Amino acid sequence: MRNKEIENRILNSLEDKSAGLDPRVLDAVKSEIGEQKKTKRSKNVLRFAVAALIVAALCLAVALPITLIKSPSEGYTENGFTSMNEYFSEHGIPLKSLKEILDDGSLAGTGQNNGLEKSECTLISNGKGEDVIIEETYTFIGGDVVTIALMLSDAEEVKQKFYSDYADLSAVADIAGVSVNYVFDDASESGKAKFNYNGYAFYASFDVQGEESMMSIIRFFLRFNQI
Repeated sequence: MRNKEIENRILNSLEDKSAGLDPRVLDAVKSEIGEQKKTKRSKNVLRFAVAALIVAALCLAVALPITLIKSPSEGYTENGFTSMNEYFSEHGIPLKSLKEILDDGSLAGTGQNNGLEKSECTLISNGKGEDVIIEETYTFIGGDVVTIALMLSDAEEVKQKFYSDYADLSAVADIAGVSVNYVFDDASESGKAKFNYNGYAFYASFDVQGEESMMSIIRFFLRFNQI
């Protein structure tokens, strides 16, 4: 029964001066109002359930990426450091950083003739307070970026956590007597390399203009460390 029909019945009963409201009309009104309340409650419950599901889905969509982003570095801390060379000096590591070589020498032979714009050093430690990685990122004028990292720990879990994508470097080159595993993608102008020198494991990434530029930087780094 529609609300308009109920209203008409009530008006008709009221217009009948000889009697009060028709009990049947009142019963119909009560029944109709009861049904409408039930329907309204059902719709409200449905709306609330749908809203709750949407909120839960949104929370999950936000929480899941955050969890995935945080998981690779869980249990590790990253702190800025003065320079890789400063770390080498403090800990008696007989190596030169790329920045020290560039500062002391020249850019000739590296393919980076535009000069070094800036460098940033990061020290990664585990929950036990042990340093596991020291890395320095170099940004050259012109946009080329090179990161060289020294793994300070020989723990397999550290290598798997931070360098699992270095496992399948398909190409091998002998540079200054050192075997270098590497890969370079011409389309994205990016590459990776890993090598062991003087008992230390190095991992490097390159965003440079070509494979030859990447190899020249590695060659430059290794030869100057042998002097």
